[in-house]
Amino acid sequence: MSALFAATYPERVSHLVLWSGFARYTNTSDFSLMFPEEVIFRLVKHYGTGAFIKALMPSRANDPVLVSQFAKLERLSASPGAFKALLQQNALIDVRPILANVRVPTLVLHCLKDRLVPVENGRYLALRNSRREVCRVHGRGSRFLRVRCAQSCAGRSRNSSPGSGRGQQPDFERVLATVLFTDIVDSTNRCRPDGATIHGITCSMSTIGWRAG
Repeated sequence: MSALFAATYPERVSHLVLWSGFARYTNTSDFSLMFPEEVIFRLVKHYGTGAFIKALMPSRANDPVLVSQFAKLERLSASPGAFKALLQQNALIDVRPILANVRVPTLVLHCLKDRLVPVENGRYLALRNSRREVCRVHGRGSRFLRVRCAQSCAGRSRNSSPGSGRGQQPDFERVLATVLFTDIVDSTNRCRPDGATIHGITCSMSTIGWRAG
């Protein structure tokens, strides 16, 4: 959502920070950095047991008290049905077509041992943004961003990201826009002489990026 917003409204975004990000949520024939859809939906049957701690905080996965607390957190957060609906919604995420239109300074943060979103996804995002800085987070696989690490990376971003100086306005060469094309089907024959009735209208919409000028 943040990448799409930055591409659509660059004048309203100064910087973009992506933590453990991905361009697409599930694998396809032309994308293999995440996991197949059927593998992701298997997570539903383990929801509410605390099993997710193995992916989120693997170093604490053998702590029975913490696992129990994590299981309770899952059950209080959403029902298994709601969790499945969330996965189905996430499976629709695919921002690959708009990444080239993200022109704001971007900081990509990713844990090298992230089990839920492999680090290759962070590299993919970084390679498709010409105004990015990559800060790889070393750790034991925890997806929770440590405060000290975040402050360090943010400091690096402020000092070295292009266009980060106060008062600077980046020169955007691209804009993401939606074009609506309306075709009145067979309008000559279907419209009454007084023009009061149009029987058929077809519309198509496409989101594109173009170079200004």
